[in-house]
Amino acid sequence: MVANPYRVVIKSEWDGCADEVEILRGFLDGLVGLLPQAWQGGSSGVRCEKLGYSRDSARSMARRVDHEFYTAYWNQPADVDEGAWQTRWRDFQR
Repeated sequence: MVANPYRVVIKSEWDGCADEVEILRGFLDGLVGLLPQAWQGGSSGVRCEKLGYSRDSARSMARRVDHEFYTAYWNQPADVDEGAWQTRWRDFQR
């Protein structure tokens, strides 16, 4: 038995995405919080509402992506036989 390299890569990619999601979340939260103070009148209310919807949509997508990584990671065994497909999966990407 060997450590499952496929599972290791899933975890690495998952960890990398988490940082990017937090950066995007912080940016969108800051923008949604700041926009009403910076822009008033005209179409500002509509723009703020649409930005809020976009932020909510991005949050929903981030939760779905996180769930996909979670499921993929935990559905893989920690160790596999040396001849298992998980040890050769990169060969199939070509």
